[in-house]
Amino acid sequence: MNRFILGLGAGLGAMRLPALAGGSAAATGRVAVTLALAGGTVAYVRSFPPAVPKKDPADSRLVLDRSLMEAVCGAVGEVAQVVALYPLESIKVRCQAEGVGAAAALRTVMAGGPASALRALYSGIGAAAICSVIVGAVHYASFCMSKRAAMAATNGGGGGGGGGEPSTGPATAVAAVVGAVSTALVESPCDLYRHLAQAGMVQGNFLAEMASAVRRDGVGALYWGFFSFCMESLPYDVVELGTYGSLGDARDAAIRRGDPLGKRLEAIPSQVIDMAIGAAAGAAAVTISMPFDVIKTYLQTHGAEVMAAHAGRGVLGEAAAFAAVGRSLVAKRGPGALFVGMAPRLVQQVPSSTICWAVIEQCRSALEPYTKP
Repeated sequence: MNRFILGLGAGLGAMRLPALAGGSAAATGRVAVTLALAGGTVAYVRSFPPAVPKKDPADSRLVLDRSLMEAVCGAVGEVAQVVALYPLESIKVRCQAEGVGAAAALRTVMAGGPASALRALYSGIGAAAICSVIVGAVHYASFCMSKRAAMAATNGGGGGGGGGEPSTGPATAVAAVVGAVSTALVESPCDLYRHLAQAGMVQGNFLAEMASAVRRDGVGALYWGFFSFCMESLPYDVVELGTYGSLGDARDAAIRRGDPLGKRLEAIPSQVIDMAIGAAAGAAAVTISMPFDVIKTYLQTHGAEVMAAHAGRGVLGEAAAFAAVGRSLVAKRGPGALFVGMAPRLVQQVPSSTICWAVIEQCRSALEPYTKP
């Protein structure tokens, strides 16, 4: 708890920055508090004692259900990566919404001065952190639960998500698809309104804007562009989860075999390997899904004008709009238009994936002794 307080105090110290920058203390204060809470949470998780041999549940004060433990780990990892790298995603969104490079987008953001830039780069971060709790919990827990179910169905074994249990490729592939679909259902509304806030099209708390949209147009308003979102998120999540799960299984198998490779891997701190696997998963996912991400973001930020040109509604209308935007971007700026913003997305997503998976594994190690077998 002392480390949590220290991490919180370090973040709260940043609240003095707006006064020095001459900007809004309230706006930047909210950013500082969010960062402080995230820093304190990570410090608190790291302060848990190292994993010890599992106790009998009857001897433990706190016994967590395994799926609940995985949901907690996923939530902590997701919040950590969103808060840590939010400004980079804001730059990426502006690149894609305005069709410009990262340098031009950054110049636009900085034109209003440091305080204005800080507000723009962290626009919507508080609501994004809240949404990340749900998204992260569903993302990791659904992957782990479906992987165990697939293992039980194929060979009667156990198996979790990167926790050291044996697994197979088919089980990981099935779990990656289930995890990606489950995540899309809860992440799509958050992603849509977060991007609108980052592009400067929604002011203030985007959760309030989401509630207003539901009152005005019904729940369907939260899923505008769902087809486009799935076209990007499903490839990304399937590749990320599949890569992370497969590399984690390969590492565990090598260590169990005790061969030279396994011995070398065993000598490397687990945190380093977790970070390397997370980085590889993020890089692979970004590369595969980049064209879909460009089109999806353009649709999210130019939706009205694009859909007005297409009479179709529902999934067919969205599919037609998605294809039309892709053709239009290529026709105007060449194939490279489908990779606009890749540099900031790689800079954001690779460290993001690294942070997320490293924090998940650290949180998992900390909570494992207090979890039911």
